[in-house]
Amino acid sequence: PYAQWSEHWADRITEDELVDRAAKGMAEAHNAVSSHFKKVGLRNKVSIMGPNFAGVEKAVSYYNHFKKYADPDACDFISLHKYNGSNLIADSYDLWKESAEIYKGEFGSLNNFIWDEYNMENIGYSEITNAYRGLHLALGQICMLNYGVKSSFVWTLQDQQWPNNSSTNLNGFVDGIQRHGLAPSLLSSSIVYAPYYSFSLAANALGDRGSKVYRGDDDTYEGVYAAMTENKDGELSILVVSTNIEDTAMELKFEKSLKGRTFYRHVYNPGTIVCTADAELIAPDLKITNTKNVLKDVLTPYTVVVYTTKKICK
Repeated sequence: PYAQWSEHWADRITEDELVDRAAKGMAEAHNAVSSHFKKVGLRNKVSIMGPNFAGVEKAVSYYNHFKKYADPDACDFISLHKYNGSNLIADSYDLWKESAEIYKGEFGSLNNFIWDEYNMENIGYSEITNAYRGLHLALGQICMLNYGVKSSFVWTLQDQQWPNNSSTNLNGFVDGIQRHGLAPSLLSSSIVYAPYYSFSLAANALGDRGSKVYRGDDDTYEGVYAAMTENKDGELSILVVSTNIEDTAMELKFEKSLKGRTFYRHVYNPGTIVCTADAELIAPDLKITNTKNVLKDVLTPYTVVVYTTKKICK
């Protein structure tokens, strides 16, 4: 249920009462769904998404009302939308960090949050297809990993033809197709946009279900950000972004020795990426052996780099 209070309702209902009604309706829906799955013995097989927030101004109030009416186990996750960064060559990490800090400050933790929409904000089709957008998506991914977000979904994987829509407007629609994706509608082309290659690297290297996440120190190097995951098989993957305009010497220091692990380096460079029909993952360009307490490298300006012990390419 969606509630939008207007001043002309003030003589009939308060804003808090309207929020309460909407939250109660959502809670009752959650209770019904949860109760049904319990009856058929499937509640432990599914996860139920709770309220979705696109801003924090009313989020805490709404969630508190929701909890009054929801059964204790009727909601597994909270979801949120937030887009950050509109300047293709600016460092947008602090914008992502500010958003995460606000939600963490209000809710105490993001461990049960699913960031189910993220992307750059207020940009047009030319920016959507621009290779530098890949950096901003990676910065958002690093921030979400560092703040313990349960899961995330980019908006959106592919441009979408909306039903009964042929409009062209400022919300990203061109002839009824919402052009916010990492790839065009297949009605237009089968060749992905450049930012897809950044996203696919992170998704394939760090996207294993059930991975442990290790926070990167985002204050060590100005303009350089990192996060690391370890999957169930013990494979390690590190996502790094450099927003600097010149080469940056970097040392990644680990709290515990990696005991001589070998990493393969994959580099997404917006200035050199070439989009092809096969859309294959960017192949490794360097093998780093005998990694123990430190991984050293020199980062090319404006690049997304994945270091992984997995062989993610064919």
